[in-house]
Amino acid sequence: MPETPHTQRFFVENTYPVGEVTLRVASSPPGDPPLVTLHGVTRRWQTFFPVAAQLTTRFRLHAVDLRGHGGSTRGAAYRTVDYVDDIVRLLRDHLREPAVLYGHSLGSMVAAAVAAKAPEAVRALILEDPPFHTMGDRIRQTRLHSYFQGVYDLVHAKLPFAELLRRLPEIRMVDPQTNGVQRLGDVRDAVFLRFTAQSLTQLDPRVMEPIVDATWLKGYDWREIIPSIAAPTLLLRADPAAGGMLIDEDARWCEQHLRDGTSVYYPGAAHLIHWARSQELASHVLGFLASLDH
Repeated sequence: MPETPHTQRFFVENTYPVGEVTLRVASSPPGDPPLVTLHGVTRRWQTFFPVAAQLTTRFRLHAVDLRGHGGSTRGAAYRTVDYVDDIVRLLRDHLREPAVLYGHSLGSMVAAAVAAKAPEAVRALILEDPPFHTMGDRIRQTRLHSYFQGVYDLVHAKLPFAELLRRLPEIRMVDPQTNGVQRLGDVRDAVFLRFTAQSLTQLDPRVMEPIVDATWLKGYDWREIIPSIAAPTLLLRADPAAGGMLIDEDARWCEQHLRDGTSVYYPGAAHLIHWARSQELASHVLGFLASLDH
């Protein structure tokens, strides 16, 4: 049974042991098929608030804090592969019925690997803008490296929320191809900055280490994972020109190699599609899931 329940408005937070770590999971009221959400790196379960109301009309939402994030405990390692077994154990040991997995960014890569490793536990899969090698061996070729280096420096300083919120907008993102520089506060809105700053107060600083040293995808071969996924899969693509992380080449490869894949592209949408285009995204997700009822 889950331990230490805590009610947060509509959701009830519980903690679940899954090996070396304990995950915090916020669940909506019982009675519906399970849908498990997995957030992106540095964030926490509340990132899905913009679409939660729509999703809970049909599903029982289980929103997970990944290891080292939010209310979950710290792990020994934070490569992408290190998150996968946590979710496999959550599904097999605690939920114990096939679930829809919906992952964003890091969460989407974890969800894909879980679906390949534990197909009996995954009913369907939703992958929102998986970065793949954009966050692996390509990261030093993008401005993301300087962004995450800036975040790394802030979280290792162990600053309080107010100071994080003051310094976060000042992170300089450098494009190695052009040497152009962008200030984070000039390309992200105030709500993004505030939510990110609060999330960083609950982040294990070691989460950032494999990202900045470009070893985050070590042991994770997405070109083996994608073709082995049996579950129906919805791929949600942001616009690389607007900050999306799934580049066109990788998106086309996924579309060609998913066994049962459906792809939706959001022109002009940045990486956080579920924030910027929440109504449109929720309609696509619910329509896709309704197609499984046959």
